[in-house]
Amino acid sequence: KNDPRSTILIQERAPHGNLLKLLQTQQFKPSAKILKIIFLQIIDAMIYIIDQDIIHGDLRCANVLVFEMSPFETKRNLVKLTNFSLTCTNDPSFKNDRQTSISIRYAAPEIIKSKGQSDYSEFSGVYSMGVLMWEACSQGEVPDGIDTSENDIRRRKSNGEKLPMPNACNKQLGEIIEGCWSLQTYEYQLNVNVIKKNSLNGLHGRFYEADWIPKREPPIILMIMNKETSEREASWYLMLNSHSHIIHTYGFVENNDQLPKLLQERAIHGNLQILLQRKRFQPLNKVLITIFLQILDAMIYITSQGIVHGNLCCSNVLVFRMNPTNSSENLVKLTDFIRYCAPEILKSIDQSNYSEASDVYSLGVLMWEVCSHGKVPYGSDTSNDDIRQRRLNAEQLLQPNDCHTRIWIIIEHCLLRTPEIRDTEKDTVKIFRNSSRVSNMNID
Repeated sequence: KNDPRSTILIQERAPHGNLLKLLQTQQFKPSAKILKIIFLQIIDAMIYIIDQDIIHGDLRCANVLVFEMSPFETKRNLVKLTNFSLTCTNDPSFKNDRQTSISIRYAAPEIIKSKGQSDYSEFSGVYSMGVLMWEACSQGEVPDGIDTSENDIRRRKSNGEKLPMPNACNKQLGEIIEGCWSLQTYEYQLNVNVIKKNSLNGLHGRFYEADWIPKREPPIILMIMNKETSEREASWYLMLNSHSHIIHTYGFVENNDQLPKLLQERAIHGNLQILLQRKRFQPLNKVLITIFLQILDAMIYITSQGIVHGNLCCSNVLVFRMNPTNSSENLVKLTDFIRYCAPEILKSIDQSNYSEASDVYSLGVLMWEVCSHGKVPYGSDTSNDDIRQRRLNAEQLLQPNDCHTRIWIIIEHCLLRTPEIRDTEKDTVKIFRNSSRVSNMNID
């Protein structure tokens, strides 16, 4: 109850205050790994806001509230967006007659050209996100400098000038920030840089063959994405782009179909599941170990970025090179960020129990699948509800007939029901390597 002439809103309180003050006072000095976690949380909020057909309109570190913080432990960081005073509709036809008071330091060039009255869009929000990330990587420095006038900032942005990358900003974050500031919405255009060809068999029309214009290497595919999840999924791919065992993503392709299209490298042999099921690839055990180690290498990198894959299975392992007898001539990469999920996920209504340990469990199921020549865990005719009940009743997968005992012992450790006693990804790598040394890489 209050004065009827005013409105009082009750909100939760962030115990640590806003991100800008914490950075400027050096109370919080997050590593690049922690910054990525924070940025992903902000992007997650942005995507939700856009799904409601609105634009935040004022992204900056001062509008990021910190509820939990740890400069080194990824799971102990939680931030939330606030200050929706400049929120507007995500409608290109909408023109705002009231000039807003967004700071030019954070505004996209198209906002400056329209004098803040129109041209707010998802992409102007992405530009501001780039400035926010720059601000965080600069430990709270003022974009363009505190003594620079708004007229000078306006001129710089109109001329296409960009902020210099902070000294403490690593290469990967720098590339992401640069991508946010790109003057082009799309890096590629359909029928200009890329041509779409036939749908790839067995993939339900989601993937299409593609060629560069003019034609060149490497081979590529076009992935048709879900409108609601495209930005979230693409952000994972682009953030993990630099690893040799994770699929390389080039970027979005502009097109007239009103569907997001993502351009990626193409695995000429397809996915591991189909190769095994059709008996086109029958690797020796030493080759299997090489493949498992490559998958683990990708998993360890993903975990180091504070991310959980959440969908490990044979169909999400793409094969670029294969030789059933020579370990060194094999190359696989992970893609696609309820059959494979761990028991703790099945018990969680909101699926909040995803962790490195749940990915390790899924790796165990993946390895079972490989050793079973591509069989579907629990059978292709079994419903998800039946699988859920069987797993919750402690029913375990049985050792495949052709699965070597050394490999099966590792799989069993991955499939332990209690997450805390499963081997970690790094421990699993050590066990595989020790097993290979003991057997002189000859366990076939």
